[in-house]
Amino acid sequence: MKWRTHEADIQVTAEAGRLGLDVSIISSPPVLAEATEAARQVLTKSDRPTALFCFADSIAYGAYAAARELGLRIPDDLSVSGYDGHPMSALLTPALTTMDWNVDRIIRAAVRLILSAIEEKPYRRRTVQPPRLCERGSTGRPG
Repeated sequence: MKWRTHEADIQVTAEAGRLGLDVSIISSPPVLAEATEAARQVLTKSDRPTALFCFADSIAYGAYAAARELGLRIPDDLSVSGYDGHPMSALLTPALTTMDWNVDRIIRAAVRLILSAIEEKPYRRRTVQPPRLCERGSTGRPG
């Protein structure tokens, strides 16, 4: 199973280039043990990154675990951010910076689409839900 799309890789690479950032994309399923191992491999390289952006909060939890094992302090030695806005992310120490994609609004839009189909009324409005940054304590300037 693929955990992110090729299109996401292209978008990340393009945006990193625009911002002048050096980015590597590593795959990891959103499973704690596997995410921890992937983060450990990245964080033990000689050119260790100063930040990890994880495409799921559950992958970021693995980054926290690997950082702790390696004696790295978040955010002093390593910034970590996730994507999901999972409620548990606020309970980490430090709390995880994450992107919240407003599941409630997405569900409401999906229900409207389903009801329109049931009622045989055309509902072709495109729904775009931009994520919202939840800035917390896991990110900072590189040391």
